Amino acid sequence: MTSKAVKLDDSTIDHLKVLGEIRQRSPHWLMKEAIRQFLDREEAAEQIRLGGCRTYQPLSLIYCKMTLSSTLSLARFHESFYPI
Repeated sequence: MTSKAVKLDDSTIDHLKVLGEIRQRSPHWLMKEAIRQFLDREEAAEQIRLGGCRTYQPLSLIYCKMTLSSTLSLARFHESFYPI
């Protein structure tokens, strides 16, 4: 594993510390998780852009086989969502 430095302003660092205490996670873990989620969203968007997705007509949702886990996480927020 390689470490990388990211320069953050004091306000952002303070926010990470407070949220880390609330969630009982380190600021480092919060930053890693934020980056992981960002990459997941961007990769899903790229799949959509490349045409590897289709629209689920009843709810006009776009989903990809490659991003099924992301689609299923959306389902938790909408009880009537059941992808084919």
